[in-house]
Amino acid sequence: MGDEDYQAVYAEESAMVDAGELIAEAMENAGLSRADLARKLGVPRSEITARLSGERNITVRNLAKTLHVLGAKLVLDVERESKSSPADPSKLIGMAYRSCRDLRVQHEARPSNERFLELMLGRR
Repeated sequence: MGDEDYQAVYAEESAMVDAGELIAEAMENAGLSRADLARKLGVPRSEITARLSGERNITVRNLAKTLHVLGAKLVLDVERESKSSPADPSKLIGMAYRSCRDLRVQHEARPSNERFLELMLGRR
């Protein structure tokens, strides 16, 4: 996998983690649980868990609706990427692990760093 491919995957995964963090923050501010949010959206609680963990490729429409239900508004912005150096894989792994921990997503076993990166890059 080349640097450009890796950077594209990194950008996608970062956006998924960011979306989950936005939902988690809005849930906390609204004082709602996963079950509460699931009821308001008419989806299973497992769907909320998947959105929070970054496992679900949530559409902009669904993200905006989710945040609206939580009394928040989605604001999109663009930053120019630096072409100076490729992203460090350890940062991606660390960011994803922290996101899982912070969102209190429970896993039966913590995968090795290599296996986690394989999962993140879609090599199941």
